[in-house]
Amino acid sequence: MRINTIKEYDFKEPADIVYILMWLEELYPEYQIDLPITYYNDNTLLISKFMNEWNEMRVKRSKRKITYEEYIDWKLNYEIKGE
Repeated sequence: MRINTIKEYDFKEPADIVYILMWLEELYPEYQIDLPITYYNDNTLLISKFMNEWNEMRVKRSKRKITYEEYIDWKLNYEIKGE
């Protein structure tokens, strides 16, 4: 398990937004999380990439191509590349 699952977030890094969004989904599973990005820099590109990957995993889970356990494992081990 990665440290990101238990650390305290200060939102100074784009990874903090990513991990908080993932855990908000666990608290509110029916809530549709949409993060519109209106301008691009290195940080927003990382978040946009994550949102695309996350959506792919959510679709796989909803279509039962992966189990909930596999989905949680993906969340626990997700790593932002490029930081």
